Amino acid sequence: MSFNYSNIQATAQRLITKFGKDWVLKRTIKGTYNPSANTRSTDSTTNYTAKAVRTEYKNYQVDGEVIQRGDFKLLMEAKGLSVVPSVEDEIVDGSDTYQIINIKEIKPSTITIYYEIQVR
Repeated sequence: MSFNYSNIQATAQRLITKFGKDWVLKRTIKGTYNPSANTRSTDSTTNYTAKAVRTEYKNYQVDGEVIQRGDFKLLMEAKGLSVVPSVEDEIVDGSDTYQIINIKEIKPSTITIYYEIQVR
């Protein structure tokens, strides 16, 4: 007998919606190089809006290497997001742009509950 994780996903979605805010996941696809013309096509960028809750790392978690001072976590919805986040993406909040360092997909079975994203 398997556990139905859809109820847990719905609870996570409800809490992220209630306590989170809109963040932008910015995905840039690099242009391709045409060697015969010695040109490169322009990059294309797509923005995806998703709800997420910002949380800070505890002092004991900051090791100066993997987790640096100033890094934070986003607990990002999975159900409302039409793409899977990647470390190649960026996070945008107003005029601030952040780098994604690491992504942990919280997925105990076939259902992704949420994404835990380390941001710098």
